[in-house]
Amino acid sequence: YSEEETYKESNNEFIFNLESSAGIGYNGKKIFFGAEYLYRITGEKYSKNKAQLQISKNTFHIFVGYRFKAPKQVSNPIDLIEDKVPILKEKKN
Repeated sequence: YSEEETYKESNNEFIFNLESSAGIGYNGKKIFFGAEYLYRITGEKYSKNKAQLQISKNTFHIFVGYRFKAPKQVSNPIDLIEDKVPILKEKKN
């Protein structure tokens, strides 16, 4: 470039991200399980050199779990707190 020349560069970028999910599950005293579906799409568009990316990702998760009885070192302090704060106690049927 010489002193008489001017140089101007501008970039226009457009980026978007869309994400949605749906899930269903069961939560019992001893077991829990469920499934979740996640859909994600990301798009990027650049005006210089016309680069355009569109990435979509679908994921599906299945989960299953079992609850073990808590050890006394954990359950005793929690029982003490529940005795002091009655609203935290689980109502028995």
